[in-house]
Amino acid sequence: GRPVTVLQREAGRLGSDLVILGGKRHSAAGRWLAGSTAREAVRALPVPVLVTKGTPGSFRRVLVGLDLTYAAEPAIHHAEQFARLAGAQLRAVHVLEPTTILPTPKARAAPHASDASPIELLESDLWPMVRVADAQRTVRMGAPAAVLASEAADWDADLLVVGSHRKRWLDRLLLGTVTERLLDNLPVSLLVVPAGGPPAGDQGDRPPARAEARPTA
Repeated sequence: GRPVTVLQREAGRLGSDLVILGGKRHSAAGRWLAGSTAREAVRALPVPVLVTKGTPGSFRRVLVGLDLTYAAEPAIHHAEQFARLAGAQLRAVHVLEPTTILPTPKARAAPHASDASPIELLESDLWPMVRVADAQRTVRMGAPAAVLASEAADWDADLLVVGSHRKRWLDRLLLGTVTERLLDNLPVSLLVVPAGGPPAGDQGDRPPARAEARPTA
């Protein structure tokens, strides 16, 4: 049968918590004509998908890319699980895009928009989610997919973890997503964690407020 359909059926039948696929690069023409099983699996499956690169080895360093949305919490949760199981170092990185440094009129007009800067939101909402005491917390600037790929290479990461937003097909067609760009180039083995959707009443442009801050040391 069609690979993604079979994967959906078997993952549901077995109650799987994780699906693992071998990664391979596709040309732009190949993706357009035939698609990619990894891309389709990430879009369709309700469980995390691990796309491996090369011969699997030990996980010594786990890098997780976090943004200021509801996708951050499941991504860091799974990254911490992998790091604990493998006894690996953990580094969390947030990428500031140049256009997000100054608030836009659209952002200011949002009914739940915060006057806080991205850096303030990192300190108040994002970094407290990172519960591993010796985890590194890093901020970089640039295009998210390119920066995450570069960070994974520079830090010699064995696994990159990202949360996946369920964007509409038109958004993916016109703009693509950070996850799909990473899948196309696969800098290292990639764990894609489905984020589901934003909490009720939340437009999903920042993580849910924390009831109480945890130590970030």
